[in-house]
Amino acid sequence: TFDRMAQFLANAGFAVFQMNFRGSTGLGSAHATSGYRQLGERIQNDITDGVKWITQQGIADPNRIAIYGASHGGYAALMGLARNPELYRCGAALAPVTDLYAVVDSARWANYTAEHRVLWGDLSQPGEAERLRKNSPVNLAAEIQDPVFLAHGRHDLVVPYRHTDRMAAALRTAGR
Repeated sequence: TFDRMAQFLANAGFAVFQMNFRGSTGLGSAHATSGYRQLGERIQNDITDGVKWITQQGIADPNRIAIYGASHGGYAALMGLARNPELYRCGAALAPVTDLYAVVDSARWANYTAEHRVLWGDLSQPGEAERLRKNSPVNLAAEIQDPVFLAHGRHDLVVPYRHTDRMAAALRTAGR
């Protein structure tokens, strides 16, 4: 589909890479369900593998890679900066999810279906709280080495503003 941000960036001279990582829709149910409980793990590995591929193919200059995204994409941008700082020179996250545990533990979560618990995580399952915390950028701020631009609307109805507020505080505390 038409993506305004991709067109804006391409028009400004940037090469834009949009990954159909596992969990992406539109490629069949097997592909979509392969992303269940894989935020920060296999989904992030798919993005990393894609970035490595575009640099190995000479499509992108490995010394000039930035990572950007909004909502889940913002989450992925922050995770990329934390997990693979050698790949990126900077990143930007718009309305990012920064704390998976907080999302799953929120009162709003009570209204989510069993499918959402399979997709994100279920705190009634052993080890889930730790898995969610280790895959949350707010807990990995000290690992981020590159400049980060954070933006978020205070009245966002999807990702609460406190995610960005807490991420900014964590980055400041880590000296980033």
